[in-house]
Amino acid sequence: NLQYSWQLLTGDIDLKDESIRSTALTSPNLVLMPGILTPGQEYLLQLQAGCSQGNAGKANVVLVVNKAPVGGSFVVSPTTGVAFDTKFTLSCSKWVDDIEDLPLQYSYHIGKAENMQALQPLSGVVIFNVLKVFLTPTVNASDFLIARVCDSLGACATPPSVSVQVAQPPSSVS
Repeated sequence: NLQYSWQLLTGDIDLKDESIRSTALTSPNLVLMPGILTPGQEYLLQLQAGCSQGNAGKANVVLVVNKAPVGGSFVVSPTTGVAFDTKFTLSCSKWVDDIEDLPLQYSYHIGKAENMQALQPLSGVVIFNVLKVFLTPTVNASDFLIARVCDSLGACATPPSVSVQVAQPPSSVS
């Protein structure tokens, strides 16, 4: 009959806090809740195991938590235009990340500030940091253009959104 015990040797969490994990510290597996570990931090965990015959062992595991890209900006030019006529340039520049987390990937969306979960994609995930698009007249003062910058391991940053105004195209007279 094996007995297990997990402990944190280095890191910024309290492993004894039951709210940060979904398994017991006496389980052979340790499952932490999402978002508990701090991006950019390193954690050293130790699992000790022993049995009733007196045999024991331990193993250490180092977890390095990926951090999202940083330092960049998201710019839209122009910020006003005419639907289907004005080409808007969406640009993410000067984003940096650890070299092993490259290449960076970009996606662009349009949404309403009050419901950031209901974003409409303007592009798929691309490795190019500039997107040129024509917008529809449905964009109004409460609509925003949003960029996401992600590294190859899935850590993402969302820079501040940019408000744009897109007017209806002029009516054609027949």
